Amino acid sequence: MKKKIILVLCSLVLIVFALTFVACSSAGNDESNGQSNPINFLKDVFTFEQAYAYATDLGFSGTLDEFVELLSGKDGKDGIDGKDGANGKDGKDGVSVEKVELGKDGHLYVTLSNDTEPMDCGMVSEQMPTHVHTYSDWFFVCLPTCTVPGLKQKVCSECGYVYGEVVEAAGHNVVSVEEVAPTCTSAGWTKASYCDRCGEVFEKREQISALGHSFTEVVQTISPTCTDKGYTIYKCEHCEMTVVNDYVNALGHDYDENDICTRCGDMKYFSFELQSNDTYALVDYTGDKAELVVPSKLKEKDVSAILYIENNSINTISFGNHIKKLDIVSFGYLCQNLSKINYIGDIADWCKIEMTSSNRSMNKMMSLVQNGDLSQENYRDELLTNMPTLIIDNQAITDTLVIPNEVRKIPFGAFVLCTKLKKVYIPNSVIQMSKWAFFPEMMLDEVHYDGNIREWCAIEETNSSIDKLYSMLDFYPVLAAKALYIGGEKIEGELVIPEGVSVIRKNAFNLTRITSVIIPESVTKIDTNAFWGCYNLVEVYNKSALDITVGSTENGRVAEHAKAVYTEPYESKLSKVDGFYVYTDEDDKILVCYVGEESELMLPSEITKIGKYAMKSKDATSITIPSSLLRIDEYAFAYCTSLEEINYEGTCEQWAAIEKASDWDSETGEYVVHCSDGDIAKTE
Repeated sequence: MKKKIILVLCSLVLIVFALTFVACSSAGNDESNGQSNPINFLKDVFTFEQAYAYATDLGFSGTLDEFVELLSGKDGKDGIDGKDGANGKDGKDGVSVEKVELGKDGHLYVTLSNDTEPMDCGMVSEQMPTHVHTYSDWFFVCLPTCTVPGLKQKVCSECGYVYGEVVEAAGHNVVSVEEVAPTCTSAGWTKASYCDRCGEVFEKREQISALGHSFTEVVQTISPTCTDKGYTIYKCEHCEMTVVNDYVNALGHDYDENDICTRCGDMKYFSFELQSNDTYALVDYTGDKAELVVPSKLKEKDVSAILYIENNSINTISFGNHIKKLDIVSFGYLCQNLSKINYIGDIADWCKIEMTSSNRSMNKMMSLVQNGDLSQENYRDELLTNMPTLIIDNQAITDTLVIPNEVRKIPFGAFVLCTKLKKVYIPNSVIQMSKWAFFPEMMLDEVHYDGNIREWCAIEETNSSIDKLYSMLDFYPVLAAKALYIGGEKIEGELVIPEGVSVIRKNAFNLTRITSVIIPESVTKIDTNAFWGCYNLVEVYNKSALDITVGSTENGRVAEHAKAVYTEPYESKLSKVDGFYVYTDEDDKILVCYVGEESELMLPSEITKIGKYAMKSKDATSITIPSSLLRIDEYAFAYCTSLEEINYEGTCEQWAAIEKASDWDSETGEYVVHCSDGDIAKTE
């Protein structure tokens, strides 16, 4: 409706403008200055009344009827008092005035819509006066639309003449909107077009409903396995979405007489986990076999690790060098009836296994400790007697272990189960030993190293995560032995560290029966506990820049039990007689240690004191003590497990008067003290 009102208003403005324009043209010429002014901007809209108004303005002096008769009554209106084709005021139907103009000859020319040549209506005036208009800028009376022309005007500032032009309709600016195809989940739209100026719609946009998924294409069919369902994967014919459907129940295992599934190769009672290296790890066994063989393959993949086993049915477990990682804690603590570990490989291969303590086994160990099933007080004797025997290459590791030359590292847990070991032979190819390579509280009889002291000092000691189970573990060495041999020489008495050694490694000489040591200038560091347990070390000759003082636990405890530390050449106060080392300091004559191998011992005469761990010897059965003795230090006779008698040269009263430290006879046999006037039993 609004659009129609605007069109009507524009038509009225055009009529007013036309009348004004004709009036002005009688006073002068148009912009052509003397040329005719065709009034054709109102083509197809002139009525005879409008044409008559223009004609009178141009000088026509007749009436409307005369004007109509002049044009043969052709006015384009339906006849009222005349009939079609007859003369009359209303003329003939279907004819209108197209143009009214004043020619150069002063004649009035009228062009009808059905004529091609203008009609000369005669002279209407004499020569018209000449006037040149001075116009203002154009201004729009009515803006054009897409379908209706507009009107712009300019006004002469001198005579007020208004000149106008019709601005053609702009025409539609058609914008097309492409079709949007529907998807499975979203609606689409049909193609559309409209004018982006007036908004007229030429093609209406219609919504197309979403297609919806249609899962008809089979992408993949998964067959069921023993443990997993089967299923089919379908793809939508319209999009890439897939769905899983048509499930088929798992087949279940079909185990044969060997407890192996005939379909998938799974092993009954075994639990495996696939690792990141695409091999399997055994993580438990719940069957009741006494002799368990760990398979090398599972479902055509290698079995490379044993990470956990807790089973009291197993007596023997066997596996080969396909095992690259092993939870040694499970075998030592969680398989209580395990008596044999049968390794099908050699010692060099065994030392390449990554020994570990899994979180699961460690947590189990911690729970045993917290529940009181395993305590630091009772676990030692239990483990030393109940550990399984390690069999490597058909040889049981019991009394003696010889490590081959190609071995460079002795890893954590490698021989921690071998609690019956007495002798260990280590090649100089070894550059690293774990603190838990051997059972940390086991006292070996002998450790033999075929390198030299410089190489021995350079071997690296590594710790393990299992250390956190035992708060005192730091005090236990990698190897605890009654005798250490380096290059075939027993380390006892005087120890000379060769020039060129810069670091004496941790626990290098702990528990050795050395009585004196020479530290060269080249030494810059002595690691923690390098000389721990060296209770007989009474003299230290320090040539290095290290600050070593008597009784200090610094610098590897080298001077913790020392009587003297020298920095200049000195005269030793130690003497050695028949395997006994005696330290003489004024009136004191201290028995420092015994390094011999006799079973019936007679202590040196006139000694006044027996030092800590001085008589530590499992072989001694009889010991004779002089009456000059005044004091026996703690653990002086410790571990003399074969001791049967002590022959004291004084009386029972004198024996009782000797100052004795607590635990001086710890871990000894049930001896009897024979005095000059009677016997005293150990319990007394």
